[in-house]
Amino acid sequence: MNILNCKRIKCVFTKRGVYPPPPYTPFVNPLNTLPGSESYLLLSDFTLGQHTLKLQAYDAVGLFTQSAVTINIITSAQARELDRPEKLIKAERAYREVLADYAETKTVKKDRPGLEKAFQRIQEQIKKVSKIAFVSKRDGNQEIYLMDPDGNNQTRLTNNQAVDDFPFWSPDGQKIVFASDRDGNCEIYVMNTDGSNQTRLTHNLTMDVSPGWLPDSQKITFVSYRDGNWEIYAMDADGGKQIRLTNNQVEDAFPAWSPDGQKIAFVSNRDGNDEIYIMNANGGSQTRLTNNQFKDELPGWSPDGQKIIFVSHRDGNPKIYLMDINGANETKLTKKPAGDVDPGWSPDGQKIIFASNQDGNYEIYVTDLAQGVPTRLTDNQTWDWRPVWSPAGR
Repeated sequence: MNILNCKRIKCVFTKRGVYPPPPYTPFVNPLNTLPGSESYLLLSDFTLGQHTLKLQAYDAVGLFTQSAVTINIITSAQARELDRPEKLIKAERAYREVLADYAETKTVKKDRPGLEKAFQRIQEQIKKVSKIAFVSKRDGNQEIYLMDPDGNNQTRLTNNQAVDDFPFWSPDGQKIVFASDRDGNCEIYVMNTDGSNQTRLTHNLTMDVSPGWLPDSQKITFVSYRDGNWEIYAMDADGGKQIRLTNNQVEDAFPAWSPDGQKIAFVSNRDGNDEIYIMNANGGSQTRLTNNQFKDELPGWSPDGQKIIFVSHRDGNPKIYLMDINGANETKLTKKPAGDVDPGWSPDGQKIIFASNQDGNYEIYVTDLAQGVPTRLTDNQTWDWRPVWSPAGR
């Protein structure tokens, strides 16, 4: 590995390609979100033929390693937004790739302690800016709460004599959409992430439930009984332009958008029992993914769009499974003799959060996909369930 010095940055030349010499003019941005630090993280990319330079600059105070290593690309445009918390996720993925893909190189072996320290600092900051919304009956009726990813700082957001349910974060992290029957029947509402400005979006004589957001935060999907059976609908984020996406004599429910906004995973019993299906964003090309004698439900896309998590009743108790987006390679993730439901992803795609009654009543757990050991986050005499992680570290 040949290394050239370039002012405050060190440029890496690897066997993956030959790259142009300095000088470079990449964008430098202070990571203001890291407390007590005036550190700089510089990431940029350059292309020469089919090869792409992977480049990192290092801060002056030692937060990140002081030697050059090759990391996953974060583009200049993304680097301009590194002071936004969600970009820390991209930095975390970069370090994860370094530690995994370049573990045997001399540079990484030499600088592993520094890399791991930087990686841990990023993870700590992500925890500080992340939140988990969930539903609980701890105060007598069903309300929506927030907590930190480690279960601390549990805070109530809604306060009604009615049922508040199905919280879901907007992709920009500014709003939470949910369902409530506070006005007589279940309708879709939206609120700020501190619980303020709760606003009703749908107005029907029948139930509207299970809302979710399009990844650009401009549209919301939901499930409604307004036409005589459960079907999937979409509307603008302000409640306007409500349109029907599915049209069957049976139930279609639990829509989940793909991260790129091109596909929707959902549940339907059109073929006799509840199975996972996928369709285009406009409702076209509806395709079945699972095929069992038992119920499969509650799909959710991985942040990279390559996997779908879901709940299956094929083993008796509901369990959490993982599959490719074409339905292949179904893998059972939870194995304790209990009911596991409401699965969701951490922003980096490395953990899953879910509700389980493995300790008696339904509580919220998180587990690392690599280790598979669940950690309990809530502890109440009543149910806590429907956890959903704030997107991209917000």
